[in-house]
Amino acid sequence: MTGRRDALTAEEQEQLRLWYAHNDLEETTLLSAAPVPSRLADLESRVQQVTGKVVVQAQHIDTLTAENSRLRQQIATLQRLLSEKLAGQPA
Repeated sequence: MTGRRDALTAEEQEQLRLWYAHNDLEETTLLSAAPVPSRLADLESRVQQVTGKVVVQAQHIDTLTAENSRLRQQIATLQRLLSEKLAGQPA
């Protein structure tokens, strides 16, 4: 092994060059995978928009569910009244 002041051999220089190249590639890969702040803000905005649409659809479903329940009650009442009317008529 060489001391701090000794020059690197050609083999050591090549090993060092390869080490730097390898680490540069890893760093570039990690940095390119990290979300860019503007993309992150765009994604957050899109998530908020979709969440808003989901909330609106959920409210719409709740409204339709309540209306369906009301209609079922009306149908049941009408069926009961019809059954009573038909039961009261002579055959």
